[in-house]
Amino acid sequence: MLPLIPVNPYLADLVKKYLSALDSGEVEEANAKMEKVNDYLLEDGGLVIIYKVKSTVVDTFYVATFDDGDDEVIWGVGDTFEGALATAEREWKHYNPDDTPDENPFSEALEHVQS
Repeated sequence: MLPLIPVNPYLADLVKKYLSALDSGEVEEANAKMEKVNDYLLEDGGLVIIYKVKSTVVDTFYVATFDDGDDEVIWGVGDTFEGALATAEREWKHYNPDDTPDENPFSEALEHVQS
C-alpha cells in the first residue's frame, strides 16, 4: 500500500484561490476541467498518468499520479508537464528513500519524456 502524502502546498494554494475568488464575488462559480494528456505503462507494472487542469480561477497546471492497479495517488503538481513529473519523482524519493532510481515510477516516465 502506498503511503498517504501530505497535502501538496501547490494544491493547497489552489484551493485557497478558489475559495477566495468565490468569497470575494470575483467569480460566481469556479470551474475546472481535468483531462488526461498522457500515461506511461511501467515495465514492472503500474501506470503513471499526467492530467492537465484548466480553471476559471487559476492558471493551467498539471498533475502526475501513480496507479498501482488498486489506487491512483497524486504525487506531483506543476506549471508544466515535466514539472509535475519532476515534483512527483522528488516526492517518491522522499517517501521511499530505500528505493533505487529504477524503482521510482516517475524516473522511468521522465526518461520517456526526455528521450
